[in-house]
Amino acid sequence: MIDNDPHQDGTILVSVFDDRITIHSPGPLPSGITVETLEHECKRRNNTICQRLFEMGYIEAWGMGIDMMNREMRAAGLPLPIYEDTGASFIVTLIGPGERWMAEKETRLLEGLNERQKKAVEYLREHGEINAKRYSELFQIDRATAYRDLADLMRKGMVEQTGKARATRYVLH
Repeated sequence: MIDNDPHQDGTILVSVFDDRITIHSPGPLPSGITVETLEHECKRRNNTICQRLFEMGYIEAWGMGIDMMNREMRAAGLPLPIYEDTGASFIVTLIGPGERWMAEKETRLLEGLNERQKKAVEYLREHGEINAKRYSELFQIDRATAYRDLADLMRKGMVEQTGKARATRYVLH
């Protein structure tokens, strides 16, 4: 079946400013949903994204995104998100510290990591992947220590393992 809806292939735009984060999603809200009923109604706009987020552990149940955003904003002492349906797009604006909040979140994520692990995260951002051999070479440590550091990064949800045996690689989660 060919889907000719032009909104289905649109790109979601996330803009981070000093005072807000804006998520601009092409296409209107699903039929029967309005900005006023968002918290009480649930219809998925993109089944593929929902399924992947569920498989990756980012969501526990369908229909919890709006509730979660509202709860997190309240917990942070910030105003509730602003939801807009223009008919052509759905826009969510999160008012708050924007780039500063992203930097603070990054700092919180790196807390509890040793210096090697922090540098490994930087390495992964630049190179995309690392294996235990390269990790041990970079930090001039034995492989057992490299495996311990990498296992700790996995436990903390920072990296995930791909491949097996000699093809094992670690990538940012």
